[in-house]
Amino acid sequence: MATPVTPARNTIYIEGSQFRSAISEDLLQRFGASINFINTYQYFPFYFGMAGAYGNATFLATLPATGLGPFETFDYNSQIVNVRVYSGTQGSSGTTTVDIKKASAGSSSYTTIFSTLPSVTSAAPANAQFDINGVDGTLPTGCTRPVLSTVNFTAGDKLRFDVTSVQTGASDLIVTIFWRPR
Repeated sequence: MATPVTPARNTIYIEGSQFRSAISEDLLQRFGASINFINTYQYFPFYFGMAGAYGNATFLATLPATGLGPFETFDYNSQIVNVRVYSGTQGSSGTTTVDIKKASAGSSSYTTIFSTLPSVTSAAPANAQFDINGVDGTLPTGCTRPVLSTVNFTAGDKLRFDVTSVQTGASDLIVTIFWRPR
């Protein structure tokens, strides 16, 4: 198997690409590194969540809540590369558990994209943040890291945000899906 060129942001210089100049290994490595950089590090976000207080009696009475906020649609065949969860103020008791569900293009039947749902308990610190890859460091106390069961999507597939349980008196929860075309 071939060794990929290390991804890097590289500048292409005019001297290496002028008419009648020899095409050098340096120029091809710069092209390869730049393309691999884009393929590896470029992604788009979908934001889901609840701004402000959400752990009140009115909201609790509607659980599970499905399709909160906008639905997001993949314009291209895509893959999810990370999921980040942010929880602002924890409530006095309970656990907030959320789900992101997928429907294939043209379907109204939704299934979860997780094998383990992300959740945050009232024991979590304020402004808790974590993701599936551990990029944000150590998993905060009282949090459950999501595990994806579905990462590849077809153009036209839709995502929706569901809430299965909430902490009493909690506020501000954001789930960010990072995706890229494949």
